Amino acid sequence: MKCSSNTLHSVLLTACVLAIGFAGGHALFAQTPPPPPTEPAAAPAKLTIDVNEAVQKARTLIESIDSNLADAPSRETLQELEKLIEDIQTADPAHPWLTYLLGRAYGLAGRNGDAIDQLRKFVQTRDGRNDWRAHQVLGDMFVGEFPRLAQGSYEKAAELNPNEPSVLTGLSNCANRAGNLDEGIRLARLAVAADGYNNVRYPHRLARALMARKQFDEAEKEAMKALSIAEDRVQKNPGKRVSLQIFVEQFSLLIELMSARILAATTVDPQAYIRFAELTGVRADIMNRLAKHDQVAILESAVTKTGPDTPIALRQKYAAYLVEAGRTDDAIAEYEKIIAAEPGQKDATEALAQLKSAKDIGRKSSAP
Repeated sequence: MKCSSNTLHSVLLTACVLAIGFAGGHALFAQTPPPPPTEPAAAPAKLTIDVNEAVQKARTLIESIDSNLADAPSRETLQELEKLIEDIQTADPAHPWLTYLLGRAYGLAGRNGDAIDQLRKFVQTRDGRNDWRAHQVLGDMFVGEFPRLAQGSYEKAAELNPNEPSVLTGLSNCANRAGNLDEGIRLARLAVAADGYNNVRYPHRLARALMARKQFDEAEKEAMKALSIAEDRVQKNPGKRVSLQIFVEQFSLLIELMSARILAATTVDPQAYIRFAELTGVRADIMNRLAKHDQVAILESAVTKTGPDTPIALRQKYAAYLVEAGRTDDAIAEYEKIIAAEPGQKDATEALAQLKSAKDIGRKSSAP
């Protein structure tokens, strides 16, 4: 069952790339050259870690990823998870929680087949049978292609944790796929009630369930609540691409809803068409903001690779894109690096002064 260190490394590296777009040239990803052929292979170092403590740390990291629905896991989080799993594999390759940790790592990398294999092994163990999260994650992986298997996994999770919104929304999804729309709506309502409108995914899915039943007015109310939650996240985290992407998805939901309402109507409602057009325009504007984040990722990769030797022109363009993407603190740091390298650099000095002034104004306006 043991997964090699190189395989695990590639899995978590893939997850890192999926999360942030570019892996960069971090030293962690460099391969250590093998010893010369004439030298005997060194025995693996004996680890002195507390394996159960490492397992608990890895599980806590995964739980933090699961609970943070608005953000992709950071590179540092994935690297820490990689190191913990490698240490556990080395110290105790038969540890009962290792299959769970490997399954989750594969899942983060988008390798659902491998993730399912590991998680199915885990849920057959004593610990796994009683872990609702493992059953729920299996349900999420099955639901796209194997809704009946997903239903069974979600039902086991619900027996262990009946009020968990992610489980309830999974059961709702299965009901909708089976054509039982009323049951899908009922379960989606329970998920929203259990969550208390904290996470955007639950009112979003309730709105979709209601839309499938052509209950457009109520669907729009839930879609607007989802939009409000997503907008609040963007305002709190203006420089985070994932929050902006989720915001776009809520506009897409509203646009789909308006389209379905128009198609179902027997007469032309001018206001519906006007709202449809307005929502489409707003979504296009937000998608342009998303493009700025993509531009930042491209230049960020180059800046990471060149490090202290980054050309000033590249760093200036990178800083300008950071500003447009809402990453003000990062932009300030880049302009300060430019000025440190070229004291008195006019463009950077002026841009830095403007950013700091705007930040001071924002801080004063938000003060009680």
